[in-house]
Amino acid sequence: MPLKKDYFKCLSLKKNTKKNGQPYLFLKLQNSREVVGGYLWERVELYDKRISSDGLYAIKYQEERYNGSRVLNIKNINSITGSRYQRYGYSDRLLLMSESVRDEYFFNEISSFIVNRNNPLMDILCAFTQRNKELILSSRCVEHKYLCLEYFQLIENTLNKSLHSSLYIYFILIDRLDLDINALTLEVQRHSGALSEALLLYLNDNKGFIKKYKSIVDLINDNFNNYTNLKTQAKGANE
Repeated sequence: MPLKKDYFKCLSLKKNTKKNGQPYLFLKLQNSREVVGGYLWERVELYDKRISSDGLYAIKYQEERYNGSRVLNIKNINSITGSRYQRYGYSDRLLLMSESVRDEYFFNEISSFIVNRNNPLMDILCAFTQRNKELILSSRCVEHKYLCLEYFQLIENTLNKSLHSSLYIYFILIDRLDLDINALTLEVQRHSGALSEALLLYLNDNKGFIKKYKSIVDLINDNFNNYTNLKTQAKGANE
């Protein structure tokens, strides 16, 4: 398979472990055209020290498909510093994506993530998401929600046990949004009593929900705090 090369900004970086215990790096990358996932399987310890969130990189990769999405199998990654890469056609505009285009991209990726689960509960959630698209986009939380779903999927694929996926996915989506979920709860009740009860607890007893579903709350909060900190650092570096 031929190698390709392009320039990307690193939005996030996570170190994880395969089922055989071997480490790998997962990067979320952006340029002016797309946001895409990248995997580093080799020389992990070396690259882990070289790569940082919000860094700019020249990347050589092979294209692959994973869970129905295009991903990059990264073979080499170098930091873009000074004018070194300008002779090869690099300029900052190659990495600039408007906020509205980026939010639309992440919303579509969230919709695809839900649809690809292919079960009635996810069909209900997908329809709910589409009905509330404008509110979700206006919240400015759509990127965080997508990254949180991605991280949940990494955990799910790594651990060999059930994580009650629908519970996690529903609450990652509705967290921090002023959405009317009463009708959603009634729709869910026909397919899952456990999820319906969790939604009612979320609506009526916030402390009770946090206590009973601490693992879900912690996953969302940890990802939100990491995302917020990275955004704050990036803003400070650009000022």
